[in-house]
Amino acid sequence: MTTTVIIPAAGLGTRFNALIPKQFTLLNGIPIIIHTLKLFNNNPNINSIVLAVAQDQLELIQKLIETYSITKIRDIVIGGSERQHSVMSALESPMVTKADVILIHDAVRPFASDFLVNSIINSASELGAVIPIMQPKETIKQIRTKNIILHTLNRAKLCMAQTPQGFRRTIIYDAYQYINSHNILTTDDASVVESSGGTVHYIQGEENNIKITTPLDFKLAQIISKTNINTKQI
Repeated sequence: MTTTVIIPAAGLGTRFNALIPKQFTLLNGIPIIIHTLKLFNNNPNINSIVLAVAQDQLELIQKLIETYSITKIRDIVIGGSERQHSVMSALESPMVTKADVILIHDAVRPFASDFLVNSIINSASELGAVIPIMQPKETIKQIRTKNIILHTLNRAKLCMAQTPQGFRRTIIYDAYQYINSHNILTTDDASVVESSGGTVHYIQGEENNIKITTPLDFKLAQIISKTNINTKQI
């Protein structure tokens, strides 16, 4: 079984309020994107990595890959204005078409453990589509306009999706073809499969597996990185 990881990294990260895209921000002196790439590069169950980047980031990412010896990069494609456009471009890569299982992972989620990655690979191979989730800790309210609470949702039936999200190649490729032909916009890859009528399974995610989206997330990442084994491998 061969596994390819797609990492869409073309985003600007406007919520991060930085002068450069957040994936290139230094965490422990190393760009966040490199921390993320290393966790897959060091995993023996990952055969190849395909990156989607913005055109003006191409030269920078190539230099970083060489500097930090990311040896499993097999293709770099030019991403689009939306995340799903970047993933769709990556799915057309020859390296992806040869894989049995496709993982899709956020460029700024650098703390997924090998245990979680391997669990997603195995579950995706068996079930077809699987994602890691976390249960929300806070009470969740549904709102409407004029600052009015509509009602309280049942927290036991809600979850927060993480990545890597894993799929058998034909399932995710066909799902993206479907939403592309129907002009459907989605927020993650599991919702692509859902929108096309597919079934997505879940496993338990990890609390440390945060996505660095805001400056507060970055401060938390600095704390996690002090003890996280993935950052010690760099």
